[in-house]
Amino acid sequence: MSRISRRLAQILLGLISMAAGAQTCTSIRQFDFRNSQIPIAARDASGASSGPELFRLENGEGFISDDPDDPQSHDWGLSLLADRLEHPDPSTWIRVIVVEKDHLTGSGDWRYVLAFACERGSLTSLFQFGEPGVVLDYVTGQTLELTQAIWGEGDAQCCPTRSRNLTYKWNPQRHRYDLSRSKPVPHSTAQH
Repeated sequence: MSRISRRLAQILLGLISMAAGAQTCTSIRQFDFRNSQIPIAARDASGASSGPELFRLENGEGFISDDPDDPQSHDWGLSLLADRLEHPDPSTWIRVIVVEKDHLTGSGDWRYVLAFACERGSLTSLFQFGEPGVVLDYVTGQTLELTQAIWGEGDAQCCPTRSRNLTYKWNPQRHRYDLSRSKPVPHSTAQH
């Protein structure tokens, strides 16, 4: 990743933090993601553009409308799939969550892997990776391992022919996860 790309990512995370800051958060260990507003930035660690959006969840579920004239239409369904409390360094507690956005009136879905902390009384985003077909394979406080689906030319929406394993490591100095490894998965074992 170039120096410019890293700086842009830092700026983006700062903007996400400001957007998330509207929610009061005194302890990430007790924050209720099942009943909250989760900020999604326009771009994230994957480079994908999918927002910005605000996911409103009630009991871990929610809906989004594609129609500005009918905000009550249920074009996309939201589901909180995972919520993990992690301790990446002695002074930091974070929550890693996975939210799925399923297109109810069309085809396809997006998954978002997100990490948050409470800082100075506000919910603060530390990591975001959102794309169709992304899967959180493994998480410990210091490591996030994802599988990213990759569609080749001519691949159907259901069936990407390639994927890549991504490993992000916690950087305590920068207080975020940094990409440490990207490894293509051979064609015969690609999964979605």
